[in-house]
Amino acid sequence: SVPDIPPATDHSRSPLSLLSVAPVPVAANEQCSAEFSLSRPAEVRIELIDMTGKSILLQEGSLYTGCYSLEIPHQALAPGMYYVVFTAEQYQETRRLLVIH
Repeated sequence: SVPDIPPATDHSRSPLSLLSVAPVPVAANEQCSAEFSLSRPAEVRIELIDMTGKSILLQEGSLYTGCYSLEIPHQALAPGMYYVVFTAEQYQETRRLLVIH
């Protein structure tokens, strides 16, 4: 039998517009933030995950339409690659974050 294949996600309907995770790479003396906007109110989840899959930082809640900036406390992180995962409704965007010291 043929396995069920979920339909492709139509990202044009996503309320999430990921603007940036900057700078990449990030040095210890620099500020690092994730900037995003919402085209409509939504439940949002932002998670910072290390290369082993461990969740380092989790922010979630109901947000209104608008632009947002989340400071990422990278000074406490070990050098290496991390992923910043943004979820709004059923839509998800992932960006890499390289921390150097």
